[in-house]
Amino acid sequence: MQTKSPVVARKAEEADIERLIELRKHLLSGGAGHYAAQSPEEESAWQDSYRAWLYKNLQDNPLILVAVASSDEADEIIACAIGIIDERAPMKGILNGRSGWVQTVVVDPNWRGQGVGEKVMNYLLSWFQEQEVGKIVLQTTAVAKTLYGKLGFEETGEDLLYKQLP
Repeated sequence: MQTKSPVVARKAEEADIERLIELRKHLLSGGAGHYAAQSPEEESAWQDSYRAWLYKNLQDNPLILVAVASSDEADEIIACAIGIIDERAPMKGILNGRSGWVQTVVVDPNWRGQGVGEKVMNYLLSWFQEQEVGKIVLQTTAVAKTLYGKLGFEETGEDLLYKQLP
């Protein structure tokens, strides 16, 4: 499908932080997931913590890339994605131990279904490749599963579990 106007992906900057928080609200504000805020206090807490995390990691952390997408037609960022490099013990497919994690892939609802998610993901995948990352993992929703399949992601057959520590 054609986008409304050309979409450009780039590294996020400090000036993008408030819009990144707005986009992440689509994932973390309400909803049924274990990660979703269920009260005004939880909402405020994740936003304050995410803002501080962005200020700390946007420029100074070589293991994190926050990617954004924009269009001449939009006055603001229309999508984002975060890539994080983990340095793990070597295994098949990642003998250097560098694996990637993708999180917070969000496309503004007005721009969904127009290739914007694919554009921001391809930017992130290129960065991972430049950083010699051997494998990339992500957690998905049913809505985004088709996009990730198109980009070559496969199911692992494993369950994702979590434990909240006090």
